[in-house]
Amino acid sequence: MSDSLFVGKGIITNKGQKLIAINGMLDYIHILIGMKPSRCLCDR
Repeated sequence: MSDSLFVGKGIITNKGQKLIAINGMLDYIHILIGMKPSRCLCDR
């Protein structure tokens, strides 16, 4: 797993969301998450 995937996992779990799947290549990643209804995708 590349460093960018570990960073993505850390950001998602630190925000209290559920990581379902993550995969990618050197120049992009795909992320599937479970978000709590109280959060918006645009929230920081």
